[in-house]
Amino acid sequence: MPLMDHEKRCVGNTGYVIPGGDFFLLGVLSSWASWFFISKTAQPLRLRSNRWQYRLLAQFMENIPIPDAPPTERNAIAALAERCNELGTQRYQLEEQFRHRLTQVFGFDDKGQPLGKLNEKAQEWWERPLNDLVDALKQSFKRKRNPFANPTAADEWEPYLAVKKSEVDALRRELADVEAEINDRVYRLFSLTEDEIELLRKEVEH
Repeated sequence: MPLMDHEKRCVGNTGYVIPGGDFFLLGVLSSWASWFFISKTAQPLRLRSNRWQYRLLAQFMENIPIPDAPPTERNAIAALAERCNELGTQRYQLEEQFRHRLTQVFGFDDKGQPLGKLNEKAQEWWERPLNDLVDALKQSFKRKRNPFANPTAADEWEPYLAVKKSEVDALRRELADVEAEINDRVYRLFSLTEDEIELLRKEVEH
């Protein structure tokens, strides 16, 4: 999902920036209606987590239709997009903090030398039960022994993992609800029928 940046960060050549601070535009570009258009016009980059990623180059983005909207609707979508931006940032920070904690605790040898990087399964820690996370950590850091072989450590980490998972899940649920409202409002701006919306959803989901 596109995000609004207020921290003056730099991006590499796989990140793309639209200058300005228009949350209404952010909401429209984040909607499934826009991603349906992108999926039909932009160059695919790769398939990740069963979703296609696209190269959002200027020649593709400049053709995305932006619907007209009365001020009340623009303001409503802008407010929803701003809330999505806040929730997405909070979720990412929480996920990243836990990844950092895993690397701090398990990713170094006795001399303080790094053992590797978290693999994709370990990075998506909130989707893993403790046993699966153990396997992912062993693979990431080439450990022969279970990082939680000590029962005391396992007893401490299991509830800690559960708490952090619940925090991520709460943010993801709220974010999904706000995104769904943005989608519904943008569908109405484009005057899409129920059949068209259903077709669009199937296309974007796959």
